[in-house]
Formats: sequence, structure tokens, C-alpha cells
Amino acid sequence: MVQKTEDFRDGTASYDLPSLRALCAEKPDASMALVRAAWPQIRLALDSGHTLKRICGALNRDGLSIGYKTLSAYVGRIRREHISKVDPRAAQMKKSFRAPVPASRFLAPAVTDPLAQAMEACARPRYDIMAAHCDGDPTKKKLI
Repeated sequence: MVQKTEDFRDGTASYDLPSLRALCAEKPDASMALVRAAWPQIRLALDSGHTLKRICGALNRDGLSIGYKTLSAYVGRIRREHISKVDPRAAQMKKSFRAPVPASRFLAPAVTDPLAQAMEACARPRYDIMAAHCDGDPTKKKLI
């Protein structure tokens, strides 16, 4: 049964919930919840230079059986959540970020001669297949 206790000093009321209190003391079933509970220690280990692979091994030795890929995904999710809590605008900007479009794309192309490309192609020397094979010698005696 819920019992209401009132704190007369500041006028707030709190409830005694024994089942919820007992639930908070139990180990959660979901591995994400366990990683969240261990996050301060995981972050300290990462900040001190340890790799996520070594941290995963340490967690497995401590009884939290979790794979490296799963731990990596959980750590990334927790980091993103932390960024969005610290600066919600940064998280929103990261989601909607697109690469800037160069200004040259919006500028009108310079007026050029319509035949300039054709004239440039005609000015280049032609590819000579005979020169490419055996230096034009059909007898193939002059190979070097």
C-alpha cells in the first residue's frame, strides 16, 4: 500500500513505494541498462586510453556478457544522447546537416565560343595506331 509522507518544511509530498525501491536495487535484464549503469566507469576507462575491446573483455570477466559490436553500438548511442542533452541545437544541426553547395553552381556560366571545344579537339594530334604498334613497321623487324 502506498503511504504518503509529507515534508512540512518545503511543502512537498513523497510516496513510499517499496516494490519500486526493491526493483531499483535489482540487476536489470537488458544489457543496455547495464551498460548505462556502468557508463561512468566505461567513460573513465576510455578517457584514460583503454580500447573498447579491452573494456568489453573486462565487462565479460565481470559477468556482463556482451559482444564487442553490441557494446560499440551502445556506447555510440549513449554518447549521442549525452550530446543531445548537453546542446539540443547541436544534435538537431547534426541530423539536418548537409554539405554546403558551392556558389559557383549558382553563377551563370561564362559566355564562351560555342565552337571552342570542337576547335580544341581538332587541334590535338590524332592517335596513330601504326605508331603505337611496332613503330609503323609491318614486317615487325624493328621491335626495339
